[in-house]
Amino acid sequence: MAQTFGAVLGTRAASDAGIEEAIRYHDGAASWREFEARTAALAQALVDLGVKVDDLVALTLPNGIDHHIASFAIWRAGATPCILPAKLPEREFTQLIELAGPRVLIGRGDEAPEGMIRIGADAGNAPVDLPGDLAAALRDEAGKVRRSALRKERLA
Repeated sequence: MAQTFGAVLGTRAASDAGIEEAIRYHDGAASWREFEARTAALAQALVDLGVKVDDLVALTLPNGIDHHIASFAIWRAGATPCILPAKLPEREFTQLIELAGPRVLIGRGDEAPEGMIRIGADAGNAPVDLPGDLAAALRDEAGKVRRSALRKERLA
């Protein structure tokens, strides 16, 4: 049976290989444990902000570790990344955000439309314990999203 990315990442982070480098860019590196912890924390922050399965989350960060952490966090939350160039001119950026209508914007946002929820890639730096397949955990037997149940389980 195929595993979800969250389950694979959790297994890798918990193993002896967890201290090994998972990703490296000019702006630094992250171990498997750090990568898992940061993606889990940001995924939980997105869920707490009301991101639902299949929602669009805009991502406008330059290439680097934060870009990858945010992308995987969006997927772990069951949402779809809407990746926009970090250096897009203000007018085009605003038009694309208005057209796409993402629930949340990660990264640049000084020019974001009023009312748009904007967070940084480091928004979820608190440790969390997510199920391996967060998207499945957010759905009930009928396939409907069950946010309140997940929040109650997490708070208990």
